[in-house]
Amino acid sequence: MGSPDRASALPRLEDAPTRGGVDPQVRDTGLTGAIAAASARPELDRIPESHVISSPRREASLLLPAQHSVSINWKKNPMNLRAIRTAAFAGLALLAPLHASAQASGDEWKFSVMPYFWLPSVNGELSYGPPPPNGATANVDVGTGSVLDALDFAFMINGEARKGRWLVATDVIYLNFGSTDSEVRSVDLNPGGGPINIATTSLNAGTQSKLTGWLWTLVGGYAAIQDPRVNLDVIGGFRYLTLTATTDWQLTGTVTGTGPLGNTATFARSGNVEKSDDIWAAIVGAKGRAKLGESNWFVNYYADIGGASSLFTWQGAAGVGYAFRWGDIVFDYRYLYYRQSGDTLIQNVSFGGFALGANFRF
Repeated sequence: MGSPDRASALPRLEDAPTRGGVDPQVRDTGLTGAIAAASARPELDRIPESHVISSPRREASLLLPAQHSVSINWKKNPMNLRAIRTAAFAGLALLAPLHASAQASGDEWKFSVMPYFWLPSVNGELSYGPPPPNGATANVDVGTGSVLDALDFAFMINGEARKGRWLVATDVIYLNFGSTDSEVRSVDLNPGGGPINIATTSLNAGTQSKLTGWLWTLVGGYAAIQDPRVNLDVIGGFRYLTLTATTDWQLTGTVTGTGPLGNTATFARSGNVEKSDDIWAAIVGAKGRAKLGESNWFVNYYADIGGASSLFTWQGAAGVGYAFRWGDIVFDYRYLYYRQSGDTLIQNVSFGGFALGANFRF
């Protein structure tokens, strides 16, 4: 756009020669008249200088190559406004696919895999009933003193896939406790529905239990809150626990009692027993994380609850983490609890301890 000084220095159209019959009043005829005037003077086509247009307050001044000034009134030329509007709409139409492409990139699948190590202590009550006729079975309390001494092998991994706000996540754990401190709490003498127990705690001379099992969780979820600083996922799915327990007991004497039919039942001074339990539970819950200020530190949290008519389970985890370009390092405390009733191996059991993991995103 020409400067005011340059425009004022240019001669006015009235002062210019009128060769070719150009009327000085052409500036009042609009852009069409200006173009017609230029067409009537073929010598203008040979001038290489570019023309300059200024448009203060919807009025533009066209500086022709031959130093002729022509005034353009936009109000008298609505075709020009329509052309500008058309060009603007065309530009927006060209940008729309780019915007859609940016939105589509947020809908791509994103994955994360986190191997981690969890050191849980185990506490629970196991029931090896129902007892056979004229026999008895043990009800055993189990607990791990030193987790590292009791844990023979462990495998843990967590994975997640996201697309937009939707997600699918899974968690797999294998635990093998070679030796856990135990005691025979009582002896069950009743093979029927109601227990007839004899307390044997004072008779314990040395009892050990071995626990091995898999824990598998699979959930789907939706991001109720999705923000760079905080996010919250609502989840639902199932958790499967399979546990095999083997108990070797040592008592100071044989336990003898009377069964429900008046019969004599005995429980040996020493022996071993093995039993397995498979538990399926539907669960619902929530998980997420919140950033701490402007740093790369964050807090993470997880909670679920589930069960059935004779089953109750819940799980919770909370901790801190640090975000890197490739993923996260997470340190938290995790607790898992089960409670059942009936002739099942697991009456109640809990796993609780600290966990450390590296979460890789791709």
